[in-house]
Amino acid sequence: MLKAGQYTRAEQLFAKASSLRPDEPKYSLNHSAALYEQGKYRQSIDTVLEAWKKIQAKWCEESGNAQGGWDTLSIKLGVRFTKAKLQLAASSDSTTNHIQEVNAITLEDSQNESSISDLDHGVSIKLFVTSKMGSEDARSQDMVNIWHHWKAVRDRHASHTVSQCKIVISDAQACLRGLKIFKSTCDPTLDHYNLGHDEIHSLLDGTEEEDDIYPIHLDKLNSQEKEMALSFLFGGSGDARHVFETVINAADFVENSKFMKNIEH
Repeated sequence: MLKAGQYTRAEQLFAKASSLRPDEPKYSLNHSAALYEQGKYRQSIDTVLEAWKKIQAKWCEESGNAQGGWDTLSIKLGVRFTKAKLQLAASSDSTTNHIQEVNAITLEDSQNESSISDLDHGVSIKLFVTSKMGSEDARSQDMVNIWHHWKAVRDRHASHTVSQCKIVISDAQACLRGLKIFKSTCDPTLDHYNLGHDEIHSLLDGTEEEDDIYPIHLDKLNSQEKEMALSFLFGGSGDARHVFETVINAADFVENSKFMKNIEH
């Protein structure tokens, strides 16, 4: 369901599966993914911590304090935990309490791994991430890089107070509102024509081309020429406008003279 994008349904099903199998971390892992994809970052973090607690229990059951075969899930949880922290720090929802949010996990905690059972599970994730620093595994490197990004964001947020943060946000919003809405100016020399853009003219006046500048003077045609049919070459809807003008021109000429009274069109 996650791959199909049915995140709401996936959230419901994995939450139910987690309640039915409270010892299975995979369901909590997928539950946290469904929450994350819906932008429920705080809830996703809580669910990641639940899954982490279950994995720790599995570690103890299977091989003491060793990770055993849970490395893959642990890395996924580490990445999601850090990404959710980043998203939460960047969201307007966490602006007011951003100091608490960004300092929820302190990377420079003085606790060491020997007291892991007494530490917050978030700090436990930190220790897992730091243990992977220098690893050649691509997934571990990705997790570590994201964690470094989170550390930089946390330090940047921690360098100012909530009130200072609000001032910065307010100034940025004012700057954004002050940006002019781009709209290209009208160019009076540009026009749109559906059927060509040259002036309409009668073909009886010639084609107005350089090599055809001689108009047809109907009143100067001899008797034989007057009995012959006139023909014109045109193509496309643009030239059809000139044909209409030609027909009108010829009709006016016929109406006002005795020329070609048997004209057909």
